[in-house]
Amino acid sequence: MTYNAMRENLLEYLIYQPTTGTRPDIDEFELLKRGPHSEVYAFTLAYDEGGERTRQRLVLKAYADTVDGKDRALKERHALYHLRTARYAVPGVAALEVDDNPLGRPFILMEYVDGAPMAEVLPLVDDRGRTELAQQFVGLLTALHDLGHHVLVPRMGALSEFALVNREIHTMRGLAADYSLAALTPVLDWLYAQRVSAPRPVITHRDFHPSNVLVNASGVPYVIDWVWQVSDPRYDLAATLGQLERGGDAVFADAVLTEYERVTGGAVAALDYFRVMAETRWLIDTVILRRTGFDTPVHEQQFVDANVAALRMARDRINKLTGISLPEVERLLE
Repeated sequence: MTYNAMRENLLEYLIYQPTTGTRPDIDEFELLKRGPHSEVYAFTLAYDEGGERTRQRLVLKAYADTVDGKDRALKERHALYHLRTARYAVPGVAALEVDDNPLGRPFILMEYVDGAPMAEVLPLVDDRGRTELAQQFVGLLTALHDLGHHVLVPRMGALSEFALVNREIHTMRGLAADYSLAALTPVLDWLYAQRVSAPRPVITHRDFHPSNVLVNASGVPYVIDWVWQVSDPRYDLAATLGQLERGGDAVFADAVLTEYERVTGGAVAALDYFRVMAETRWLIDTVILRRTGFDTPVHEQQFVDANVAALRMARDRINKLTGISLPEVERLLE
């Protein structure tokens, strides 16, 4: 769908919504971000209400018209709604549509946060500012884990001590089989042999990094892009550290780990195990994106070029922590 068609179809949808008053119109419609799973637009909705012209800035997040896209839309709306109710720092959600709508694809309408990603703020601050941002960043992560799984999953039966890591490994084995990633089998076998028990199931964000934390002019943060799952909190920490290091910000990664250990009371048990798990899952997800997420050869090659160095970093970390050599891993992006 073209840019103009997206705007016109969205307006068609809004005309028939009872909350948009009369004479609704859209202006300042702009693409904020396009990724392999979704597109994010900002726009201003204007309408008449109570004799006055009201203007409201909103965000449209449109997902692929697939089973996975529908699942992502439903999960993200569920997280935004219930975390907002629990007073966690997320944008408010205004609407969800999955089937039979003018956009022809699942989408969410949500509150617009007038702020900058923390990733853009980090290079502009001094050491003290970086420390303060690390404190804010870690505070958001630990606050999420402290909420408890019941906020998003109210009913959960008793779990065995290895249930959470078993599910992570089982999921990765399934993906590795589906996408012919036999090169990762030794690492998956290592993860199973070295399993650690999970202290408690919590809500994990699964993509928690500074680009997904928006900070407004008052310094208030909002966490976006929810691909959440109930899992072990150490997975979230390990995935975040890996994301920062692969993105070239090892200094902030060190600050985050230091602050996390300060807040939680000491060294994180079995963190190396979860570093291996998170790096392996990143490798799998990256290969899947490479094979399924791009509609032009140019975008595909740009993705490969941007991730070769990161892939090698993940390979080297796995080797360092497990002793397992992955000589074929560089071919995973071919």
